[in-house]
Amino acid sequence: MIIADDSDEELLSVDRNTVVTYFKMHGAVLFRSFSIGVEKLQAFVKAYSKAQISYPGNQRAPISPDGTVQTVDVSAGPIPLHSELSHTPFRPDVCWFYCVTAPTSGSETILCDGSLLASELPVSIVQLFESNMLRYRRTTTIAFLERLLGIKGADALREFLNAGSYGQFYEMQGKEVRQDFVAPALREAKFLDRPVFANNIIHNYRPGKPLLYPTFANGSIIPEDLVVTLQQIAQRYTFEIQWRDDDLLMFDNTRLMHGRHAIADSRRTIWTQFSDANF
Repeated sequence: MIIADDSDEELLSVDRNTVVTYFKMHGAVLFRSFSIGVEKLQAFVKAYSKAQISYPGNQRAPISPDGTVQTVDVSAGPIPLHSELSHTPFRPDVCWFYCVTAPTSGSETILCDGSLLASELPVSIVQLFESNMLRYRRTTTIAFLERLLGIKGADALREFLNAGSYGQFYEMQGKEVRQDFVAPALREAKFLDRPVFANNIIHNYRPGKPLLYPTFANGSIIPEDLVVTLQQIAQRYTFEIQWRDDDLLMFDNTRLMHGRHAIADSRRTIWTQFSDANF
């Protein structure tokens, strides 16, 4: 759904109920032709959010002083479909992509509706996923989680993890943190009462190589032919965002997967924010 400014309207003046209704119905809203910039972007995101996170990877550059506005991954290659941070228990509800400078050709962002993908899965795959959770087991650093969660200090991080349900997924050992996160392959989206396929199986798969992250909960490898089937079905429900300058895309990270084609125009500049919804 596109909401376009045709009357010099301010972005923050757009009717909130309309935005929320379209977002829940379609899973994504594109705001077009508004004058935005860093401050207006942050104010608009804040108006729809109860918490924001900064992605701690080294492939993004900070834009805002607080680090919540960042560039997209600065590499030039294509990025397969995935849901942001779905390999952790800290998946944000909403992704925000702001196009500062649109590419002259190619370089499109892609979105796939995980609810439509799930509805087309063969019964055999549905049954397999319903009886097998996904396991995301890896070792990361304390610094990674500190940046992700906005927590400073190992003791504060340990206290946070142990205070809630997160402690079951993490074990701190020295400067490292061992993650053992289990999640369903088919889950309910936050704003849609139906199963969705929205994770990073497709993103992590490489043809001819075993998919080691994630595995099934029992440690067994997800079969390659199953992943290929997922890719084929996903293609039917994947569409491209043809960017224009000052486009702002707001989409449901619990329902949609996203990615991009290879960057064909190096002037393409997109900023991101990630947040949990307050609606």
